[in-house]
Amino acid sequence: MTEPFRLAGIVVHGRDLRTWDLVGADLTGADLERCVLIGADLTGADLTDANLTGADLTDAVFPHGTNLARVALVGATLVGATLIGARADGITLTSFDLTGVNLTRANFAHTYMPHANLTDADLSESNFTNADLSMARAAGMHAGCANFRRAMANMLKAHECSRKSRTGRAPIWSAPTSRTPIWHRQS
Repeated sequence: MTEPFRLAGIVVHGRDLRTWDLVGADLTGADLERCVLIGADLTGADLTDANLTGADLTDAVFPHGTNLARVALVGATLVGATLIGARADGITLTSFDLTGVNLTRANFAHTYMPHANLTDADLSESNFTNADLSMARAAGMHAGCANFRRAMANMLKAHECSRKSRTGRAPIWSAPTSRTPIWHRQS
């Protein structure tokens, strides 16, 4: 068995890293801005304070419970990525494309996500309490047992999303007191 890469603090910009074995890698403080990491398996990797700004992480697999608050993801592509149990509470993801992303059991409480694209995303059992999902797109989204209490989701096109998970259980939701109700349908 090979030893995982120790890449703490490495600076690599704009390179194709698809051939790199990053399972269990120490990427603490790594600067991988605009790198291509399509399909990367980051299982067991330490991404604390990593810079993945503008990186292509399409279909990447992140470690269970990754703390996204400690990872710079501005402009990163996460289409189809697996982020099971991710912790992103309190961060900003403006206009983020999360198409097809698996966010099962993720925590996005108090997250600012206006204009997010959650098309075909799996949010089953995730927490979006007090999150701002205004103007989010949700066609085909799976949200079973997700918690949307006090979330602001005006104009979220919920009629396009599956309000049940693959397990058949509905999300928990309630309207915020001073905002447009969640699951509001436009006429």
